[in-house]
Amino acid sequence: MKKIFYLIIVIAISGLVVINLSCLEKRKCLKTMQNDYSFIIGKKIDFTTIDTTQHNLEDTSTYILSIITPTCEDCYVKINKWSHLVDENQHLKVIFVVTGDEFERLDEIVKEKKDLHFLFDYDSVFQKKNPHILLSQTYLIENNTIILCGEPLQNKMVMNIFMDYIK
Repeated sequence: MKKIFYLIIVIAISGLVVINLSCLEKRKCLKTMQNDYSFIIGKKIDFTTIDTTQHNLEDTSTYILSIITPTCEDCYVKINKWSHLVDENQHLKVIFVVTGDEFERLDEIVKEKKDLHFLFDYDSVFQKKNPHILLSQTYLIENNTIILCGEPLQNKMVMNIFMDYIK
């Protein structure tokens, strides 16, 4: 009986250690993200060059922002991955700012992916208004201010941090 009791204690302590290490790793990752992107965190996003009336971008919303181009094949994979995540997490809002040209390539996807929001930068001025935006990154935005920056689709720890913040 004592052996079973000690075994349960060892398993419980091991579980607590694993949970604590996971939290430490998450905090370390968050600190690294905040340090690596300190030049961009806290900066406002300027949407004045894009019609946002259909997308309800009130200053109080928290959302994921990703910049894509219609000619980028990897961007289509990114759209599909975010779409699946939004299906699983109804509180998740993802906005894509589409820059470049050949916008018609996205027509079918925009019609099909009603759970995602697409803002079209027809005049290619979004980047000029927001020079701090790195096109290769994904952003967590709150009150139109950058809270976090990283690649959650490529890093599970970054995704966990993004999702924890959104919840």
